[in-house]
Amino acid sequence: DALALARENVERHDLGARVELLHGAWWAPVAGRTFDVVVSNPPYVDPLRTDLIDPAVARYEPAAALFTPPGDPAAPYREICAGLEAGLVPGGTVLLETGVEAAEPALAVLRAQPFLEAARLEPDLAGLPRYLIARRA
Repeated sequence: DALALARENVERHDLGARVELLHGAWWAPVAGRTFDVVVSNPPYVDPLRTDLIDPAVARYEPAAALFTPPGDPAAPYREICAGLEAGLVPGGTVLLETGVEAAEPALAVLRAQPFLEAARLEPDLAGLPRYLIARRA
């Protein structure tokens, strides 16, 4: 459904020559490619902590976009990092969104990658820990 909606938006804004839409899990659809920047808003809410979700968000976002495996909010960040060494060019940047209870575990995942440097957590406009940023050495 998300890909169909994205396709509609690409067509509506006449971006077909500039946007490529792919379907698959994590790095699979782009295997063998490298990127200067990797950006992701992965799931970061533990399904055991649904109290952390704004009801408006829970009403409209699909569960796959919100929830990590139970008890493991860092799991998506490990998946992303598993492909970063091959997929991110030297000197490239990774930018990831995160949430309150996932922020520190996710930052620890980035900091554990020997090929990444300057991993840090930045706040959003409300002052909440929200953005993970790192650079490939």
